[in-house]
Amino acid sequence: MDRTAVSEGVTIKVDVLILGGGIQGVWLLRDLAAAGYSVVLLDIRALGGEQTCHSHVYLHRGYNYQQTGLITALGEAHRRWVTCLNQARGLLDGPRPVLGFTNLADYTKKQAVWDDAKLRPPDTLPEVAWPSPLRNGHVKSCWSTDEEYADATVLVSALIQGFEDHTSKIEHVIDMTLSQHKRGPHTDFGVSEVKVRMPNGGTLAVQPRAVVLAAGHGNQQLMDLVARYPELKPAFANQQQVRKGHMLVVKGKLEPLCGIFSLDEAHELFIVSRQDNEDTIWLVSDNRSPALSSVEDYFGRGHVRRWLPLVLEGLKNLAPDYFKDDEKKAQWRWGVYEAPKAEGRHTGGLPTEHVILRVRSVPNVWTVWPTKLTLAPLASREIVAAIRGELKAPESSELPAQWYKVRCQLRLEKERWTQTPLIPWDDFKRCHEV
Repeated sequence: MDRTAVSEGVTIKVDVLILGGGIQGVWLLRDLAAAGYSVVLLDIRALGGEQTCHSHVYLHRGYNYQQTGLITALGEAHRRWVTCLNQARGLLDGPRPVLGFTNLADYTKKQAVWDDAKLRPPDTLPEVAWPSPLRNGHVKSCWSTDEEYADATVLVSALIQGFEDHTSKIEHVIDMTLSQHKRGPHTDFGVSEVKVRMPNGGTLAVQPRAVVLAAGHGNQQLMDLVARYPELKPAFANQQQVRKGHMLVVKGKLEPLCGIFSLDEAHELFIVSRQDNEDTIWLVSDNRSPALSSVEDYFGRGHVRRWLPLVLEGLKNLAPDYFKDDEKKAQWRWGVYEAPKAEGRHTGGLPTEHVILRVRSVPNVWTVWPTKLTLAPLASREIVAAIRGELKAPESSELPAQWYKVRCQLRLEKERWTQTPLIPWDDFKRCHEV
């Protein structure tokens, strides 16, 4: 874009405005455009720049979960992913994901869950075909699954292909204008205009018929902009929570590995790998991600000190040929990446499915958290169905000519763990007091 081309202010009208350019926002863009709606997507950073690139992007089929409803939803979402990514098959190369069990009783319990959910069992691997890092470790049974995983940048690139012209980078959202409509004794509101600052300093005002907030961690700030009237604040306030996850990043001459490994009834280790020229990177996480109750929790290191020793012990038991002692660990370079995860607020434990917030008195605004990125296509389908009900027919599938004059290209973000400083084992051990 010629950055001198934007005048003081430009206004466009579209059917749907999406704020947020991660996997969830891009799925919505694809599905709404396919349904015939004129739709634009805005983001302040890059495609996949925040929540998506915090993730290791493992497209679950449901083998490691206990809830029948969630397994069913993950299976349905996985089928949509496979259909969508057939075009990207060559981009998703790597070792097949595996399930590993250190306790056969855990496997028996999982089999019962799979039966209840009508989930086809994974394919058992003969011991000679086990990934080599697992040999001599505590894994007693190993299975190959039909799941997928990918570099987030590669995945977003495949999803956005053909829809790039519907997206634009912005500097920030300046304001949201709400209209009011009396409905008997009640007042309905609607977002009638969203004004944003463009990279060249000019402004763009989008007048949408519907708005979807799909900005991950940024959703709460956007909801606070919507809730400018006192009667709306209770419905939008404090609707988001953040979980503090971590990834252990290990780099060196490792064999690629991807899988979920049951170490005991309460603890799973999750590993995906990436290639960096001749080196392999393991991204290692587990099923501990506490909800944050304060800003101090976000910056505190207490959770890392509790989290890291159990992960290191799991690696030693899983792959002793790599991680049994300090001499072996000294072969690799190490780092810890903080991976915060935004989700719709729930009371109690982890949400089991995507969360979509729609406030009855503001019927043209949807806020969505996929919770697990695998569920993004299901959340998208649900929102598209609701928009069909609210807007009825599209006004036009074509975008205004002014849009093409003002839009600014959104780049693709690299996975955020790549910013992690990696240091030798002795330095890492001293730094983290392990």
